[in-house]
Amino acid sequence: MIFWIAQIIGVIALLMVIVSFQQRTQKRIMFFQLFSTALFVVHFSLLGLYTGSILNAVAFFRSLVYYNKDKKWGNTPLWPAVFTAVSVVAGIVTWDGALSLLPMLAMVLSSVSTWLSSAKLVRIFNLPGSAMWMVYNFAGQSYPGAVTEIISTVSVIVGIIRLDLRKNKDVTPNR
Repeated sequence: MIFWIAQIIGVIALLMVIVSFQQRTQKRIMFFQLFSTALFVVHFSLLGLYTGSILNAVAFFRSLVYYNKDKKWGNTPLWPAVFTAVSVVAGIVTWDGALSLLPMLAMVLSSVSTWLSSAKLVRIFNLPGSAMWMVYNFAGQSYPGAVTEIISTVSVIVGIIRLDLRKNKDVTPNR
């Protein structure tokens, strides 16, 4: 029964991710993504995937801090180092075998990439992170988590093609 409750909570979290991208304001996007992350904390906990659960809690607080990057306290390059260190410690504390390395490394990548100002670099660094989370999700039977990563990966690839690769073609002079 707990397995199915976890899957339902995961599906609601997945839906919140999808809904977030349909919002008109950054605050509403952030609200739905924070809500989704909180639900994934519960989802992973119910599945006994404590590394995923704790790292989603770290991601929740990281999003709150990065959201305030326009404020003096939120705009220090120490934050990526702090969230990287916390992610590594969380991965060690919740160690459940080599599989725990995947979300830990994915969080390290995303803690650095989401801090960057370059959207192109954020997209590029998110690809391996999504792949790591996808493997972790499938192995842990977090099927909504896996679907979330599939959707994210497709979205990142579309963004790279549409915004990064095509942009380079548009700059090429006509002959």
